[in-house]
Amino acid sequence: MKRIYELSNKKGIKLYVSNVGAGIFDITINRNNKEQSIILHPKNVDDFFFSKDYFGKPCGRTAGRITGSSFVLNNVVYHIENDLPYDVLHGGTNGISFKEFSEVSLSNNSITLHYLSKDMESGYPGDLDIEITYTINEDNEIEIIHKYKSNKDTLCNLTSHLYFNLSNNVNDTILNHELMIDSNLYGKLDKDNVPIALEKVDDTFSFNKMHKIKDHLFDEEVQKNLGYNHPYILNHQKEYDAILKNEDTKIEIAFKSTYDTLQFYTCNYPSNTIMNNNRSVNRYDAVCLEFQHFPNGINSSFISNKKDICKKDVLHIEKTTLKIIF
Repeated sequence: MKRIYELSNKKGIKLYVSNVGAGIFDITINRNNKEQSIILHPKNVDDFFFSKDYFGKPCGRTAGRITGSSFVLNNVVYHIENDLPYDVLHGGTNGISFKEFSEVSLSNNSITLHYLSKDMESGYPGDLDIEITYTINEDNEIEIIHKYKSNKDTLCNLTSHLYFNLSNNVNDTILNHELMIDSNLYGKLDKDNVPIALEKVDDTFSFNKMHKIKDHLFDEEVQKNLGYNHPYILNHQKEYDAILKNEDTKIEIAFKSTYDTLQFYTCNYPSNTIMNNNRSVNRYDAVCLEFQHFPNGINSSFISNKKDICKKDVLHIEKTTLKIIF
């Protein structure tokens, strides 16, 4: 049975979690006795369940693209059910984003959901056991924990594909949002949004000092991909790995993660889905900050540490924390 769970803390933050794909349907804060969303999500819950825009979903088994819809692991070629003309995006045509997870534990402020992705589901080897836990604490932090283990070597690269918008009632674009990313290296993209090399950040791609997203969004190099859609290798040297804020509304989210990469996406592709601001999605209506392993790492010669490979019987635990300040 498809269901939305409501979690909350005493400070007025609510988190709405779906058992379909173990995704986040909504995050709201309470200001002056008025509840407002800080993420863009489909107005209709069924659109959220089944949207190929992956609103709020963990995406998987592999977030991001898999080039050629295939990979080689232990000298075996695996072909994944592709949802793009040549590549796989976010796990393929019927990835975990659309599977019903079972409830493991539930309280007022926490939920753990479970799904067993069977051997060769969508083309991936191994029975992959996945647990995703969401918790809100009284420090206004949302903790997201991904746990996974396989009985065969396989690929796994989960994320949290939230469409953040910190304007009043998610009604404005994110052009004036300010962003910091603690990173000196980013993935240069080809025309199909596939990383083809690691490069040092320059003025156009650096967010080491907080500045507005629009400052270089319309630079020629960024506009080759219609906006930012780039993976950043995290330094993990600052108190937070990323900070997103809106000076107009005085809302801020500070992020900390054990993942090595942050995929930064500026909602470059419009969608006809009607959202919680009562209109369809326009370009730059939201920003996605997706903590994960480097996308398509297994097929990338320039990535030596291929953390998207999940070795047999090894338990992986990754944690991402969102501290909401308002």
